[in-house]
Amino acid sequence: IRPWTGPYNLFVVPASGGDVKQLTWNNQSEVAVTWTRDGKKIVFRGPTKSSWRSWLYTVSLDGEMREPMPLGEAAFGTFSQDGRFFAFNRKGLGRPWRKGYIGSADSDVWVADLEQGTFEKRTTYEGPDSWPLFAASGDIFFVSERGEAKNLWRLPRRGGKAQQVTRHEGPGVVHPAISPDGRTIVYQRKYTIWTVRTKGGKPKQVPIRIVGEPKRDLNEWVTYESRTDGFAVRPDGKRIAVTCRGELFTVPTGRAGDKVRVTKDPGRDRAPVYSPDGTKLAFT
Repeated sequence: IRPWTGPYNLFVVPASGGDVKQLTWNNQSEVAVTWTRDGKKIVFRGPTKSSWRSWLYTVSLDGEMREPMPLGEAAFGTFSQDGRFFAFNRKGLGRPWRKGYIGSADSDVWVADLEQGTFEKRTTYEGPDSWPLFAASGDIFFVSERGEAKNLWRLPRRGGKAQQVTRHEGPGVVHPAISPDGRTIVYQRKYTIWTVRTKGGKPKQVPIRIVGEPKRDLNEWVTYESRTDGFAVRPDGKRIAVTCRGELFTVPTGRAGDKVRVTKDPGRDRAPVYSPDGTKLAFT
């Protein structure tokens, strides 16, 4: 996704690097959601006539065969390992990371049987249940603020109550994604990245080391020994105004005193003249 062409559209690039290929050309923004299980198509979220509602579509890697998914209103979602089921949110285009939200944009977890064309609503919590992820086991993981912070929760495959998976306090879980084999979830927490196994275990923070540019002094010292093209002596004889390389400087006539740069303009400054009292400089 990149906004270089105006609204957000879909692009693909090889994971190892290479040419970027644009898949969609729309005057309204589109957001990638997931891949189909065979890896041949991308599921993306596109707007409808209402900016607060969205549908999910698929598009092939050659940019052809753009088709709506048979879900109705939908925002996020992932496929089961066999591709038959799709866990998704019908709502959630607002701000699913917003803390403490309860309102008309609450999102619940739904499951679509794509073969039978049937739907099942799996959660009814009064707050948002966002980003459903189908695990290899058939369990569904999602983010919910059923407590003091947003955490990962799990819906058992065969039904039953949601079970808490992570127990973060303060900044919660946002933007989770699941590995292609459905066994590892990665998510963002504040400015850090974490992983957790779907079969159990403690969440682990991923150590990320970013190598920045070496520290250096941004000041550049330059000595000019030539190419002065104009000068004026102050009436008291203690300083001289000099133009060099298009800029105006004043320097002492004796050994003591500071050298001062007077101008720093994109244009060329020259022909300095002191005022009679020596307090001002005129130049062109």
